Amino acid sequence: MVFRQGPGPNFARVITDTLNEIEHPPQAFIFDELKSVYSQLSSYVHKALLDEAIITVRGGNAGQSSDGELFYWLSLLQRTQRCMIDVAVLSSPRSLFPVDLYRKFSFNPPVGVFFDLSGGYVVENALGDSAFRAYRGHFENLDPPAGQIVWYNGHPDLKDEEVLATWDEEPPKEDSDRSLEDKITFRACLMKAKLRAMLWGISYQRNTFEMPKMPDITELVRNLEEAFPKVAKGHQ
Repeated sequence: MVFRQGPGPNFARVITDTLNEIEHPPQAFIFDELKSVYSQLSSYVHKALLDEAIITVRGGNAGQSSDGELFYWLSLLQRTQRCMIDVAVLSSPRSLFPVDLYRKFSFNPPVGVFFDLSGGYVVENALGDSAFRAYRGHFENLDPPAGQIVWYNGHPDLKDEEVLATWDEEPPKEDSDRSLEDKITFRACLMKAKLRAMLWGISYQRNTFEMPKMPDITELVRNLEEAFPKVAKGHQ
């Protein structure tokens, strides 16, 4: 139905339907927490209860922010983000099983099938070690992602030289002093940074018929390159 007859479902029903649709372990969500977060967000937009009114949160009617108000909004932001992270991760359980894409597929990996190690590092830190391990334990024998992991493991590991041979762009500057492993790491960072920059450019360009201009991605490359050693160390 394009046009609903009568009022739509309330948010409690939306939460219930969402949880029913997403495969998840029992400890993944706290139903009351989701309702509480939504209630607090709604109070900002709609008529607030006394305990959630800005004046109450601020601690008075002075026209300036207070420490209590700052803490209130930062706490709500953190709780909201956590709910969103859980929904996103459990909607895509492959994010719980990061793999070394470039060792198996060089610089021509399948798109949208796996999470690489840098992406998995971010997910693990966002969820926390306990939740990350609990979610992995729940999904490790389910398909997806079990079938994808079997397919990944069926590919042989490539040697450093074989991986580098698939790089079809100019070698990065100051590349001669790097080890083979560092060369692969830097190119992986560079490729990911370029893909992200292109996605940002396409998402925010005004004229969809023109190719977006590539923004300066120097800082993004640096951040990604710094993250890769931490990722490798954490998955040894």
